Amino acid sequence: MASELCKTISVARLEKHKNLFLNYRNLHHFPLELLKDEGLQYLERLYMKRNSLTSLYLTVDRNRLWYVPRHLCQLPSLNELSMAGNRLAFLPLDLGRSRELQYVYVDNNIHLKGLPSYLYNKVIGCSGCGAPIQVSEVKLLSFSSGQRTVFLPAEVKAIGTEHDHVLPLQELAMRRLYHTYHSLL
Repeated sequence: MASELCKTISVARLEKHKNLFLNYRNLHHFPLELLKDEGLQYLERLYMKRNSLTSLYLTVDRNRLWYVPRHLCQLPSLNELSMAGNRLAFLPLDLGRSRELQYVYVDNNIHLKGLPSYLYNKVIGCSGCGAPIQVSEVKLLSFSSGQRTVFLPAEVKAIGTEHDHVLPLQELAMRRLYHTYHSLL
């Protein structure tokens, strides 16, 4: 089985395939042969239907992606997603809905001005997102509850959707207050 897989990958590499089908192979791990020698640089689509993968880490950093396909939100085993340094302007509203997805990195997407609310309780990397702001526009966002004050990260300017509908920052602030308060108990 392993030699058949290597042969399939080797043929795809030599013939510069754009599509690679690794369906129904009972794979338990992502085949590292796909990453060797940069030979699959022409690959655009990878099909791995009906295998035995238990988790998935997807990194598509420093490309020219300007959108995230909605079906990416439906990957039940996606644990980590990194799309830093692309041209993303928005993210699908359902991104982060899955419990398995715990890490999302969208750093340095300067057109990205908001995050879906499902990402609030995930580990998020979003530095360098949003259009550069003038120094006169800089305001430190904070919310107070009793004697506690919580400052929001400077990267947080707005929480938006793909339709530029801006949700209130108060929701994000309340979640931060909740987590801060309960971490002190």
